[in-house]
Amino acid sequence: MFYPLPVFAGGSFTDEIPVRTTLSTLFPGEELNYSSAYRISGNKEGGYMVKLEGKSKESQSRFENVYKEKYQRTLVNPLEYKYAIEGEYIYNQDSVLSEVLFHVKEELNEKMIYVCRYHIRLNKK
Repeated sequence: MFYPLPVFAGGSFTDEIPVRTTLSTLFPGEELNYSSAYRISGNKEGGYMVKLEGKSKESQSRFENVYKEKYQRTLVNPLEYKYAIEGEYIYNQDSVLSEVLFHVKEELNEKMIYVCRYHIRLNKK
């Protein structure tokens, strides 16, 4: 999920990141492919802020059988699978990652949603 400060290609501040893989939380053992893009801007302290957004490239049909076997009796509603990530990375004036605010959201339907929030900060000595 976390990238070092991207290299500026041709002066562009918006770029796509290659498709990546992560493990599903709601479907244990299943890998998810997701695409994401970032936007870089300068901040007033002289560093950079990178905003990242991404979503699943998976077809919902891939999980239909597992959902029916393990979840549907309890949740009743049909599967409406969604996976999304979003985050802000703050780099100081030396281009060192100093803070990350990051959210991961995996949703089976309106009755079952997993959200994880990361807040990582560089310790200053």
